[in-house]
Amino acid sequence: MVGGDAGRVATVSNAHMASYLERFHAVYIDTADRFVDDQLRPHLLRYSKMPTAVIGMVSTQHGAGFEYVEGEPRVSVVSASRPVEEMLFSGIPPAVRRGSPMFSLSHSTGASIGKLTVSGGFPVRIEGRSDLRLYEMASEGPGWRRAVEYAELHTDRSAEYWSDLMAVERAKDEVLLAVLDARLMRQRSLSLSDYLAHFKQRHVLLLGDFGTEGRERLARLRERVDALGYVTVTIDEVDEFPDLDLRKKLLAVATACRFVVVDDSSRSGQAAELPLIELARVIALVLRKEGSDSTFVTRGLSIASRVIREVAYTDTTFDDVVDAGMAWAEAERERIGAESQDVYLWRQE
Repeated sequence: MVGGDAGRVATVSNAHMASYLERFHAVYIDTADRFVDDQLRPHLLRYSKMPTAVIGMVSTQHGAGFEYVEGEPRVSVVSASRPVEEMLFSGIPPAVRRGSPMFSLSHSTGASIGKLTVSGGFPVRIEGRSDLRLYEMASEGPGWRRAVEYAELHTDRSAEYWSDLMAVERAKDEVLLAVLDARLMRQRSLSLSDYLAHFKQRHVLLLGDFGTEGRERLARLRERVDALGYVTVTIDEVDEFPDLDLRKKLLAVATACRFVVVDDSSRSGQAAELPLIELARVIALVLRKEGSDSTFVTRGLSIASRVIREVAYTDTTFDDVVDAGMAWAEAERERIGAESQDVYLWRQE
């Protein structure tokens, strides 16, 4: 807090932004070098831009972010009173800045715009709780042009959001998702472009009994969730990270995924996994076949949690129950994003 006022939150300083950027990129490169196959690394968007100069941007009015530019690999930070998107697209004529944007994002996390050129208007505005990745994008008009090789814009400019702890967490999460992507691309025999177009950021973690009967249920569950356009992941498909025990591995994967779906129809490892999911406040859909024999340890979690839903199904109702459950999980994700803005006041900027 600043000055002891409950309504004021410490904003990131130039020095802390520089520390974040240095820490994030060091951890990202080190983790990618250790765990990502040599053949895949050049295809990672961020990795392919390294090493490069990184310019951090801190707006005293709205947002923060950074851009990769040609030059000696080092980090520098600038600040200004303009919104962060205007800091990135400086040099665009004032009349264009005052006009309608080509893209407008509100409450949009994980959004990307790339490989295109826009003409005539201001490129993009971000509002609410939003973060945006721009890559290989250009904006132009009569007498001006601005090309962006890679940049990230975030509406959140709090010191907490740009802390060293978050730098480490985000860097490792990004590499973990790259490892998942590589495995899933191979399993589905997809090209990188097809995978990014249809499945990126749609990961759903499946938990349940990996015994013979349980695997049959998980296979059916996977088929249904995949049919809804998601990418299903099971914990045994994720490569081992030497610094993660099984519990840390579960939490790392669960928090990196969109949400978790559990088949809790028989007694197995989810008895230990579900309490961890509950503590991590991850959105979880818990399915149980009617008449099945699980354990009371995993029952009733939804009574005191808005982000866990327990639903019974039969062989006949399975598809409808899964479809409704996934719709609930998406709606819950949207609710959390919207209500968080009312709690974390700096996200309203």
